[in-house]
Amino acid sequence: MNVGLETNRPEFHFPLTDVVAIIPGARSLTSVSFLFLIFETAATPHSPHTHMSPEDDDRKVRRREKNRVAAQRSRKKQTQKADKLHEEYECLEQENTMLRREIGKLTEELKHLTEALKEHEKMCPLLLCPMNFVPVPPRPDPVAGCLPR
Repeated sequence: MNVGLETNRPEFHFPLTDVVAIIPGARSLTSVSFLFLIFETAATPHSPHTHMSPEDDDRKVRRREKNRVAAQRSRKKQTQKADKLHEEYECLEQENTMLRREIGKLTEELKHLTEALKEHEKMCPLLLCPMNFVPVPPRPDPVAGCLPR
């Protein structure tokens, strides 16, 4: 390291390839502006904590702790909400399965009763009596009448 004559600042000698690899945009810098950049970078403190008072440090620690606790609380609340939704989903699935079984049973019962009615109508003496003057209108299919349209 040498001291520059005009500026009384230290001079650094780096190969240009190293500088270009380390500092983006260094290829466009002149040698004087590059030296100034290196000197200013070396003289500038890198830690932002050098300007903070102990009270600021305490406030920052308290704020981080408060933020950490709030984040934990938020994650816990989100997990509880997801658990509750999952339980509700499981209950609805069970209820849905039970209702589908009941629909199946009722459909089978309806088919059985419809067949029994058809068999009864074939042998019913009231319907077969020639003295019966009131015509019996045909009934619509009871299974089709129960299905949603």
